[in-house]
Amino acid sequence: VRPTNERSFVLPDSRRVRKSVASAYIRLEGETHLNVVVFESDDAKPRLGSVTFATFGLAIDRVNQRLIPTDALLKNRV
Repeated sequence: VRPTNERSFVLPDSRRVRKSVASAYIRLEGETHLNVVVFESDDAKPRLGSVTFATFGLAIDRVNQRLIPTDALLKNRV
């Protein structure tokens, strides 16, 4: 996967940074979905973000340190 665009992000400490991004298909437990990939430094550990978790219908169980299935949320826009 190679970067195709740049996007602005806000970090937890409120700093804004620009990162390279691309779209990529991600396969997890037999499902495949198109997601946005954010590129970090070469020594950074790969991480899944909240958009990927939601796309796959997963949530984080922080007590047992595992991923758990969750229902998707549909909202009406007003």
